Amino acid sequence: MSLRRLPGWEARLEAMLRAAEGRPFSWGECDCCLLAADAVQALTGHDPAADWRGLYRSRKEASVRLVAVYGTADLAILATEMLGAEIPLGQARRGDIAAVPVRGQRAFGGVMLGVIAAGGRVACLTPSSQAGGGLKLFALDVARHAWRVG
Repeated sequence: MSLRRLPGWEARLEAMLRAAEGRPFSWGECDCCLLAADAVQALTGHDPAADWRGLYRSRKEASVRLVAVYGTADLAILATEMLGAEIPLGQARRGDIAAVPVRGQRAFGGVMLGVIAAGGRVACLTPSSQAGGGLKLFALDVARHAWRVG
């Protein structure tokens, strides 16, 4: 699928990130995959999570749902399938999707998805067990993967 950024994407992305700031992490409602999908939708109008949004309530259910729909729960593989080939981190720009490693996690390919926000940092939603939980910003150079959105 060829995605194209729609006029006004910058304002929609910023509004989406502001709304995420005050929300606690919640599987199936407000998690790293849905933040990335919300960003893609804000930029392009396409919701890549339409087939599984709201259909899981735990980490295990998320993994099972992703495997059922896509055949894998590895988030880097899923992002490549949905967004196309990876791009070098140095080419990533605001609104693109990135994958940040999660220390000690093997599930989901050992990464969480996020969106590159203003200032070149990666905004990710983390569970309360990780760095205090909620929306966190990470330096782009810690990311392992990046994908162009539109």
